[in-house]
Amino acid sequence: MKKLFLAWQGSKSRHWFPIGQLTFDGKNYHFVYTHGVNKILTRNFNCNINVTSLAQPNYKSQETSRHY
Repeated sequence: MKKLFLAWQGSKSRHWFPIGQLTFDGKNYHFVYTHGVNKILTRNFNCNINVTSLAQPNYKSQETSRHY
């Protein structure tokens, strides 16, 4: 399984927070928010993140045959 982590940087503090993980299982892509997103939400950072559930995939897509 391949993984890619998404990080967010505070505009004033310049701290980095891992907020998401994209995985590929050979057939489907899955995106989930990590618990690092809670640090952003609880510290009132200026961001537009709509977190519905940290326990379930927030996005799922099948692989396409397009190559760039």
